[in-house]
Amino acid sequence: RRPPRSTQSRSSAASDVYKRQVEGRPDIVFRRERVAVFVDGDYWHGRVYCDGGMKALKKRFKTGNKAYWLEKIKRNVERDRLVTSALVEDGWLVLRYWESDIKADVDSTARRIADAVRLRRNPSGRAQRPCCAQEAQR
Repeated sequence: RRPPRSTQSRSSAASDVYKRQVEGRPDIVFRRERVAVFVDGDYWHGRVYCDGGMKALKKRFKTGNKAYWLEKIKRNVERDRLVTSALVEDGWLVLRYWESDIKADVDSTARRIADAVRLRRNPSGRAQRPCCAQEAQR
């Protein structure tokens, strides 16, 4: 389930429009800061494979078409790696989170994303001067 728009930052308000234009179609895009966030489903993006290798993945499948599904998950993982590499090469910061990790601690994930975006906006790490009195009160 997607969070309501009111919980997303202003720079991601047009996220849906721009994510189609970014390689790999990230779940959230901060275009100005060049931050792409992917929420990888544990099953389709091969968490078992990434954590335990092919042996662990083979144990997971009991179906007659096991070979098809093993290859499918393996291709998905490889595609994720290629997309991440291409985006990084193009100057993007790529953040990938497992679906189950987000469900376990939504607030922590949101904080890490917000911190990464903030750092991309202000790479020096120095506090920026507020542009008006209203900003200073936040």
